[in-house]
Amino acid sequence: MKIYIIVFLVAAGVCSCTTQKFDSASAKDSNVSTAKTNDTIRIANEELEYEVTIIYPGFNSWLTSRAKPRNFYNQEFLETRNRVWVNEWNSRSMQQERYRGMYEMRIDYEPRIN
Repeated sequence: MKIYIIVFLVAAGVCSCTTQKFDSASAKDSNVSTAKTNDTIRIANEELEYEVTIIYPGFNSWLTSRAKPRNFYNQEFLETRNRVWVNEWNSRSMQQERYRGMYEMRIDYEPRIN
């Protein structure tokens, strides 16, 4: 008899669990407001002939929540971090069988270029 009560309580608990009701009208409004926000950022340097374009929804809010002031880190710290990250990237780009083409291109980092 105890088994039946336990099974009944578990079944009732599972059946009573539901997800939150989702209002499709508010979803459309949020999509419209998201579409209005331009999350495309272009970083370019004409002298060095490079351009980075970031197209990612929510990038601006992520960046503003984590960004530090312009001269928060000194030049030496940033160069050291770049060297570590580039070495790791290049190491992974050489191991194609392990990372399955995730790192296709190697980075030719020039630490002398400021």
